[in-house]
Amino acid sequence: MNNLFSNNSFVVARHSFIILIALSLLITGCSKEPETTTSNLTATVIDNATGKPLANCIVSLKDEMTQTDQNGLFTIKDLQAGNYQINVTKLDSEILYEEHQAAITINNNQDSKVNIKLKRMTQMNTQSFWDSNRSNSGSFEVKSSNRTGPNNNFALLYPSNLEQGPYPVITWGNGTGAIPEFYWGLLKNLASHGFIVIASRSTNTGSGAEMIEGVNWLLEENNNPTSKFHATIDSNNISAAGHSQGGGGALNAGANSKIKTTILIEPGLFGGSTR
Repeated sequence: MNNLFSNNSFVVARHSFIILIALSLLITGCSKEPETTTSNLTATVIDNATGKPLANCIVSLKDEMTQTDQNGLFTIKDLQAGNYQINVTKLDSEILYEEHQAAITINNNQDSKVNIKLKRMTQMNTQSFWDSNRSNSGSFEVKSSNRTGPNNNFALLYPSNLEQGPYPVITWGNGTGAIPEFYWGLLKNLASHGFIVIASRSTNTGSGAEMIEGVNWLLEENNNPTSKFHATIDSNNISAAGHSQGGGGALNAGANSKIKTTILIEPGLFGGSTR
């Protein structure tokens, strides 16, 4: 009988020991630090003609946005592996540059370094349209995205505290050959005064169609319970504004019943503007 108890005790002890080892391995496995699967992207933006670095370029990649420093450098950290499109535009310059778009592949645990060359615009080598220091900013902190809306073909600037809305809307039309970044100081200033500003990335906005497309998208977002812009749009106060050809586009957009006010800055009748 004593031998039986002794044998049973040995079996129980052995099973308990095995269970303890298994639990120990399980706990050790759970507490193990996860492997790093992200990488960093570092790039230098330079003038294609001179090779000189370009400061104050806006860089966007997916939901990330940053600017180049005085040496033309920027870094975007902790990117998951995958394929991305990077967009680079130049701000606050007497020389205007074409927007740069390129596909970039990010690999696991492999930081990337690239050089990006911006080409000078030939259509609009003029002084920057807007100096953000010319007018005091409003009281609203501004958030922005330069790739959103239908086909990611719109820039959007808006008060960061959306729950304080609804906010009136300004739909913007660019001048011939220009993109929203050319007017960024102006658009950001408007948003800081409590406007949601949507700007087509089209360089040919004279018909006003792109401006209305942006308005229609915002109104859809306003009615979408899952959108962060749900119930943030004052649909009774929508304005169309634009510069040069975009001014003509604003005039045409004003024929739409959704538009209550038009603002024309040095308007030109180009790209289908007829009114």
